Amino acid sequence: MSGHDITDENLESLSLETDRRSFIKLALGALALGAASYTGIRSFLKPSQIPGLVEGASFKRGHTLLTGGFKIPGKKMSSKVVIIGAGMAGLHAGWWLKRNGFEDFVILELEDEVGGKSRYKTNKSSESPLGAHYLPLPNKEAFHTIELLKEMGVLTQESANGNVFKEDYLSFAPRERLFIHGRWQEGIVPNNGIGTAQKKQIEKFFSIMEKYKWSKGKDGKFAFSIPMDLSSRDSKFLSLDKITMKDWMKAEGLSNEYLDWYVNYCTLDDFGTPFDQTSAWAGIHYFAGRRGKNKDSDEDMVLTWPEGNGRIVKHLRSKLEGHIQTGKIVKKIKSSKNQVFVLVDDQTTKTVEEWSAERIIYSAPRFIAKYVIGEEVVPSNLDYSPWMVSNIVVKKPGDDPKFYWDNVNYHGRSIGYINANHMNLKSHEDEYVLTMYWPLVSDSPLTERRKALSRTHADWSKMVMEEMETMHPGISEDVVKLDIWLWGHAMVRPIPGYIWGGEREEKLKSKDSKILFAHSDMSGMSLCEEAGYWGVKAAEEILKKS
Repeated sequence: MSGHDITDENLESLSLETDRRSFIKLALGALALGAASYTGIRSFLKPSQIPGLVEGASFKRGHTLLTGGFKIPGKKMSSKVVIIGAGMAGLHAGWWLKRNGFEDFVILELEDEVGGKSRYKTNKSSESPLGAHYLPLPNKEAFHTIELLKEMGVLTQESANGNVFKEDYLSFAPRERLFIHGRWQEGIVPNNGIGTAQKKQIEKFFSIMEKYKWSKGKDGKFAFSIPMDLSSRDSKFLSLDKITMKDWMKAEGLSNEYLDWYVNYCTLDDFGTPFDQTSAWAGIHYFAGRRGKNKDSDEDMVLTWPEGNGRIVKHLRSKLEGHIQTGKIVKKIKSSKNQVFVLVDDQTTKTVEEWSAERIIYSAPRFIAKYVIGEEVVPSNLDYSPWMVSNIVVKKPGDDPKFYWDNVNYHGRSIGYINANHMNLKSHEDEYVLTMYWPLVSDSPLTERRKALSRTHADWSKMVMEEMETMHPGISEDVVKLDIWLWGHAMVRPIPGYIWGGEREEKLKSKDSKILFAHSDMSGMSLCEEAGYWGVKAAEEILKKS
């Protein structure tokens, strides 16, 4: 990332309501908007009247990395281990240390809330995710995830033929549907109105993906695994990282409108990156990397909760009481022969702290590390996709979108919405929270971040309701509130060459053995299991020498 990325974009900071200037601007445009007829939207819709907030991570705090911080001297603190960042990687690192009897550590988090991209919020009718909203069933090799799910009471029995997961947490039926050619179909893979030749291509594609799923390299490892660090290093598989998924599909004769749409949807879903920009290795990994199975079910299932992966955050946070300190901006890390010193701005006391430690686990996003540690620790081709997540509170929806968990529009700009209430066990709801996910990919990530900054709540509301009205005409009448959450650096982008081009691997470890890295950036895939893997791996390194 370039040095001006943070200062120019300001996106990670948004905590905005429609301000006075925005209101005046909207009022002046109201006459034109009122008379306009949006595609698929009735004329009664007035986006400027929909209540809600535009929020995001705290930019002002992050911005002090460049502008300086507090000048008031504070305390000198010490801990044997300092973990920087309380996202999934940092929380897993602390959890694993404590689980194994190591207590002398502290986790410093910039935000007031922990969880990173798995944060959630609470509405009147339901908790709802602000980011990651489900966890696929883990592979056997994802031992850390299996241990966590056992501890949470989610995984109740391990079996060679498939583990047994508590039914309350497996996605309920009906699960998925796609709005295509003006009507809904079951499942997200396009099927309605598709020609025979196109269906055969789709079948061939899935057949190839199934072969890849069980393929192994000369080293005896699965070609594609989760955690990805355990994947085969056989060159015949790694060479797929040199080209895009789209180019690989063309070369295999697997390109048609519907299959292209589906694969593009999938890479956007997991990576926030279109398939014509995603490494073919990463694209195939999406389909071939998972082998987890529920013993009592023949179909693919996922684990999900009303608050999404926020349920995992809750559990980890409960296990780390007394170890987490929020509102701590890590400004600089300096190393001596035997110690590491961490300079911290404390947002509560408005003072500077200096922490000394024997080891550091740096589990914040890697792009920030160049300001805190130095340029040399960040791969030159590291980049991130920005996202918008909207939580739409609706009352008595006439089309009953509440009955399905995942709902996708074939011609949409978003990748659809989930019903956050779907996993609630209540027999009746007065309101429903529909969480829409929108990767911002029309332009370059930097341009999209800047465009996102310029949009008001009414702008976002118009975009979201256009999307919703296409699938559910008239649903605008039922909207009670619409909140927007923006992620400027939501997902690391697995572009060709990032995963297996050499630079990422070279920078997995710090040259300073006292500093350990842990973040999903290190995998090139922003997945919960990947973040957890690196957090646990760093913790294991600490435990070896304790």
